Amino acid sequence: MSQIVTKKLFFLLKYIPRKSAKAPKVVCPAEQNPKVNDLQHHLNEVIVKLQKTTNAPANLYFHHPKLGVINTKETLEFIVIHNEHHLKIIRDILAKKNHAV
Repeated sequence: MSQIVTKKLFFLLKYIPRKSAKAPKVVCPAEQNPKVNDLQHHLNEVIVKLQKTTNAPANLYFHHPKLGVINTKETLEFIVIHNEHHLKIIRDILAKKNHAV
């Protein structure tokens, strides 16, 4: 499927299929079970970066490996959709864990 079609479908459906991509090494945690303090530190870094991004000019562009070139507005929308994708995975894991107890 072309990047143009993938991009249009992504922003239309606002959905990321599970296991559709492998995370690049740069975003993978160094340890398998990070400590809460480490996670809090990373979360604080993300918040600072997001605050900068929301103030970014609309004519900035980012090259996404699956979607191609996306502008500032699309990048922010991607972040929301991507985070919801991960939150759904977390909710599913917690639900399975609660049913197993």
